[in-house]
Amino acid sequence: MSTKLGQFLAGGASAMFAYWLIWPFEVLKNLAQAGTKDVGNNHWQRAAYIYRIYGNRGFYRGILPGSQSIFLRNGASMIVLQFAHKMITKAGLRD
Repeated sequence: MSTKLGQFLAGGASAMFAYWLIWPFEVLKNLAQAGTKDVGNNHWQRAAYIYRIYGNRGFYRGILPGSQSIFLRNGASMIVLQFAHKMITKAGLRD
């Protein structure tokens, strides 16, 4: 994390990993918000529907565009955060 590239990669990769972990729940939430009553009335029924129709890949549909966005945004924010920490420390506002 001593270089800008390292900060960018670490921030982007860690955020993207967390994004991948929660994405199946996001898919189920989106089905619930879309009002898809024909696929089930609760999350378990919706999950069974997705698995039956699409298999495991169904839980990760549409993850690539979001992954790219998360990686770039959080990588850039890590660089800004590290810069802000250095400036605050240099100004004597932090121990």
